Order: sequence, then structure tokens, then C-alpha cells
Amino acid sequence: MNKCETKKGGDSSRANFMVDLAEEEEEEEVYCECPLEAVMRTSRTSRNPNRAFWACSQYRSKAEPGCGFFDWCDVRAVQFKEQRLRNVIAKLQSKVCSLEKENDRLVQLLAVSRPTSAAACDQFMNVDNREIEVVKQRLTQVERQLSRVWIN
Repeated sequence: MNKCETKKGGDSSRANFMVDLAEEEEEEEVYCECPLEAVMRTSRTSRNPNRAFWACSQYRSKAEPGCGFFDWCDVRAVQFKEQRLRNVIAKLQSKVCSLEKENDRLVQLLAVSRPTSAAACDQFMNVDNREIEVVKQRLTQVERQLSRVWIN
């Protein structure tokens, strides 16, 4: 028995699996607490020049920050990619479990069919052995008859 006790969902084809992975590549949608979709902006400060960040779409300035939502894009992108990779790993583990279960099923099927095949083979061997014995006996009879003919 393999280590996979449960299987998530049905067994998907490779094409469906690749489509699932492609869906993971879609851009992340970020929402602030307003709950409006956050907008990506670029920092113009000397401390973080040209660094992208997410902010409330109502943000106008430090004095008018909207709901105050703020997050650096690179940090969020790393978190998003980590989550996407976790999803890919989970799907791959599910596929491995599915393949291990299929392998176990085929091994069991082979174990069940081998004795049947061996029995059938033995049966044919027994038939062949009986036929060989009959032919040997007939050959012995013919040799005896020939020896009588040659002697006479």
C-alpha cells in the first residue's frame, strides 16, 4: 500500500493538469479595506526609488491615504508565488498519489493474473507431456514391429 490515503478530486488528464497550472499564472488581484481593488503605484522616494507598491485607490497623498492600505508589490509577489508553488506542489502530490494507486492496482491485478497464467501454462504442459508419452509409446510399438520384420 502506498502512503497516499486520500485523493483530491478525480483523475485529470495531462492536458487538464497543464491548463490548471496555466490558470495559476494569472495576475493577482489585490483589494484594500475599502473594499475597492487596490492600484499599483511607484515609489519616487530616495529610500525606495522606482519600487512598486499597492495602495488604496482612494489614496491621494499622506494627508489623504484613503483606507490606508499599503503593501510592497515585491513582497506580495513573493507571497503570491509561494502560494502558487504550494498549489502546484499539492496538485503534483495528488497526481503522484493517483499514479501510485494506479500502480498498486496494476500490481494486484498482475498478482491475481499470474497464478491463472501459470495454471494455464501448466495445463498446456501437461497436455503436451501426455501427447509426448503417447507418441513415445507408439514409437516403441512401431520399433518393436520393425524389429520383428527385420528379424524375420
